[in-house]
Amino acid sequence: MNEQKILHFFRDALIIAFGVLFAAVILGPTHIRYANFLSLFVVAVFISLLNAFLRPMLISFALPLLLTTFGLGAAGTGLFRARSLLGALALFGVVSVFGLWIVNACIFSLASFLAGSSFVVEGFGSAMLGSVFTSLATLFICAFFGIRRRSLLGDVLRGGMPRRDDAGTPPPPPPPRRRAPRERDDDVIDI
Repeated sequence: MNEQKILHFFRDALIIAFGVLFAAVILGPTHIRYANFLSLFVVAVFISLLNAFLRPMLISFALPLLLTTFGLGAAGTGLFRARSLLGALALFGVVSVFGLWIVNACIFSLASFLAGSSFVVEGFGSAMLGSVFTSLATLFICAFFGIRRRSLLGDVLRGGMPRRDDAGTPPPPPPPRRRAPRERDDDVIDI
């Protein structure tokens, strides 16, 4: 990885650290306790790494469960009728968001476990609330400063993809290839 990707990773970790600080301040010490800002930054690095490598696997494992629970909930409420397709899609969106919320809370709890006693989350409910407040804070920080975040795993997987500059514009396309002129065959008689 080059220097710019490493700097972007630490910038994103710093943004997440401010998001975790926001969650800890809002929820208070009864839900989230931390020793100092350095411990928040360490937790943010853990969250960034877990988001990069573990989150895609958790989402892929949770996808069948999301689809199954959508099917059970929609069948139970009668949302499979043609006139309520919009309701079925809305329910699927709610179930999907709830599933991703649980994945985020699992990552938040696991980061707390990895940080040890310097960062403690009291229970899974506190992890769910902490992940929501952290997500909201990072969303507002990125929107305020105009930052587009990319995942570390996405950068690794896009190794051969065309790069974009900091403004987000793609590089110019390569010039079109021209064919070599064909030789004319004057031996053919057209009738």
